Amino acid sequence: LRQGLRIAVGSRSIVGTVSASNKPWVADDVKQDPYYLELEALPETQSEAAIPLSMGGRVLGVLDVQSNELKAFDDQDVVTLQTLARQIASAIQNVRLLEITQIDLQSANFLYQTSHRLADANTTDDVFRIFGDALEGIPYNSAIFTLEGNRLQIFKVITDTGTNQKPDISIFISKNEINTIVSRLSWQVTQAENPSDTLVDRFSDFAIEIGCQVFVLIPLMSGDGVLGL
Repeated sequence: LRQGLRIAVGSRSIVGTVSASNKPWVADDVKQDPYYLELEALPETQSEAAIPLSMGGRVLGVLDVQSNELKAFDDQDVVTLQTLARQIASAIQNVRLLEITQIDLQSANFLYQTSHRLADANTTDDVFRIFGDALEGIPYNSAIFTLEGNRLQIFKVITDTGTNQKPDISIFISKNEINTIVSRLSWQVTQAENPSDTLVDRFSDFAIEIGCQVFVLIPLMSGDGVLGL
């Protein structure tokens, strides 16, 4: 910290490589690793593990752990560090959300409780159910779609007239359309724009049905994969 160490994203270093690739890196023997960056403050380092701190494909930082023993990090150590990295990334994301939106203490507690419930989820369905419960606490009409093959299947709809747990709604989506949504991260549409995009048209019809004039599509990501919207 005193030296003000900064490592550029994508630089020829383990941290730089991990920050650019969003993939973990383990060096069993740093002296044999082409990406090892020797630091004057850590002369005894023999092995190193670096894990990306990422949310939805966006890298927020890197968890870098070094040891004065060769081959210090086995597969289980990496799994443990990845779990810790996900928790750190989630905490960073929540703090940034608080800073950006300046939400009040009640909303902060709401986010905190939801994060803890999500951390205890055992299955994907548990995650969707907890997320659905959380959406009931916000003042907007909303819906959760799960991706099943080439279709988005409705999981839950929340409107000001009540919750419809599993209506029979299914929207076809191609792989290219999935990639388009992921590349944009979020997609806000006003009904008056009369969008020509076929996927947006399909969602526009659904949005009109639940009384919306404007809607935003946000992918639910796991690593680089899409679980739903």
